[in-house]
Amino acid sequence: MFMCNMGDLEKIQIRLGISTYEVFVYGAKCWNISESKMEHDFGEYIKDGKFPFYVKSAIELILSDNEDFLSNKYDTSLWI
Repeated sequence: MFMCNMGDLEKIQIRLGISTYEVFVYGAKCWNISESKMEHDFGEYIKDGKFPFYVKSAIELILSDNEDFLSNKYDTSLWI
């Protein structure tokens, strides 16, 4: 089972040059989460640092795609 943490999020941010918010947007789009729900969850994340399931899933997806991630060829067209 994949357990994501702040270090995983930081790897993505540095390698892809994106913000935490953009990872939330990407995860929400992958799971068809409404913008209002995503905005609420992002606010909760700011307060308590916990990721909702769809952000964990997005982090797992990005990091499990090691070849594309490491070569910086990851498709960021869904970010915003």
